Amino acid sequence: MTPTPRASSVSLSGRCDVGAARQTRPPRRCVRGEDRHEANEKLAGNYGGGYNPSALNGVQENVGTILVNHAGSSFSATFSGTPTCNFGGVYSQTGKLGEVVGSYNCGDGAAGTFDLFEVSMSTSRFSGRMSGRNQFCDWSGTFGGIRRSP
Repeated sequence: MTPTPRASSVSLSGRCDVGAARQTRPPRRCVRGEDRHEANEKLAGNYGGGYNPSALNGVQENVGTILVNHAGSSFSATFSGTPTCNFGGVYSQTGKLGEVVGSYNCGDGAAGTFDLFEVSMSTSRFSGRMSGRNQFCDWSGTFGGIRRSP
């Protein structure tokens, strides 16, 4: 006999009911049997990394440091490389992945909008896919870095 699946319940005690099985874990919310990272999953920190936008004129590989500020839905990142760029936007999260939608400007004159999506992170890194538009072109690529020691 196969057990009938039930919807998971939210519990502040750190227990997640998934079907008939019960597991004790550190306190967190559970949604449909998956662990859900809360929006307080802090991306804030100093990273070594970069981004690689690709457009009709080819792929650029921009390597440098990334200073990320993240509190609740507010997100900003300063990329210090060539060119230096500032990104700012609104952070949201669905399940384990985050998204930032906002605007950016760079030292080379490029400025426009961006969508950083499928953002994942751990204690040592963050990464995501990115697309955007500026006065020169539409582009897409990846963005991320490895956390630097304090």
